[in-house]
Amino acid sequence: MTAARPGARALALRALTRIDEGAYANLVLPPLLDRSGLGPADRRFTTELVYGTTRMRRACDWLVERYVLKPPDPRTQAVLRLGAYQLAFLGTPAHAAVAETVEIAPGRTRGLVNAVLRRVAAAGFPADEEWPSDAVRLSYPDWIVERLGADLGRAFAEHGVDYLFIGKGAAMVLGYPGTTQDVHVFAAKNEDNGRRIVAALRSLGFAVPQEAEASLIAGRDFVQIKDGPFDVDIVFAPDGIESFAKAKARRIVHEGLNIASLGDIIASKREAGRPKDANDLPLLEKFKQEYERLNPQPLRNAWEINRDEKK
Repeated sequence: MTAARPGARALALRALTRIDEGAYANLVLPPLLDRSGLGPADRRFTTELVYGTTRMRRACDWLVERYVLKPPDPRTQAVLRLGAYQLAFLGTPAHAAVAETVEIAPGRTRGLVNAVLRRVAAAGFPADEEWPSDAVRLSYPDWIVERLGADLGRAFAEHGVDYLFIGKGAAMVLGYPGTTQDVHVFAAKNEDNGRRIVAALRSLGFAVPQEAEASLIAGRDFVQIKDGPFDVDIVFAPDGIESFAKAKARRIVHEGLNIASLGDIIASKREAGRPKDANDLPLLEKFKQEYERLNPQPLRNAWEINRDEKK
């Protein structure tokens, strides 16, 4: 008899367990997905669970720690994080998040997982003032996105990296009134640029292991660097953007930093279709309108557009 294939949550738990042991998400998850037999929707769900739970680890731990008397074993802790992420950040209906997550918990701790996740669900999402700190709520050490962008942008410039900042953090550099724990970089895909990225990251104190270095040089779609002063996600093919060259031609240069256009930031978020982006999209649209009203771009002729796309 053929063994039953794991579902999305079970596969996510396998990946999270490996990450807790020191592995890198971008190296662990792809081979697991390739062997999983999951369909496209379940693959996307697994990816969101793994990267989302990893990003929001600190917040998820606090959400469940309120309801446990002593630290659970590592596997049970990973299950609790996974459930908390679904309830608090992914918007999964409580009955599905709790029941399906309890199913993948170790048998001896299923009762604990069920009780804790039910309490997390019943409590609802904490108000800002209920969190012990913004750093816990946003799952990052105390830092300012603009400062990180400036440090990273300066290192990229010094090493000749061809890049754009993208995502919500990039919009914040332009003045968008949001919060995020992410630094996303859209990079040109070529081996030389990959090597320059590695050199720039290492100059800032990042430990870039050989596997991640190889992924950056090869231009793998998504490379997460988490062993450094802050977490950086390098993307070479973001959803909703046709090419790096065209995105670069539309870029905004802000205080020496290359920022993806707000149109591209919005298009990428919309195409990705992540539930957590749903609330941001209309706000980003309004910010784009106001930003463009206050910062009109000079009209360019066809020769200038073609020149910029070829750079």
